[in-house]
Amino acid sequence: MTFTRGNLALRDHLTNKKALHLFEYTKTGYVQYVGEMVCRGFQYKRGPDINGNQRQVIVFELTPVKR
Repeated sequence: MTFTRGNLALRDHLTNKKALHLFEYTKTGYVQYVGEMVCRGFQYKRGPDINGNQRQVIVFELTPVKR
């Protein structure tokens, strides 16, 4: 994975003064709003893709915004 498009926007959302809202899939065709988040950092990890092939992934560290 690289920092392009969505990954770049997520990583730089504070610098770009953009809110970050997290949704999660609940079942096919449905999502649930989790809340507004702040990206506190990220890590590179190795893990399998959907085909079982090893690849490098970016794991973002998100924290809920307290209002």
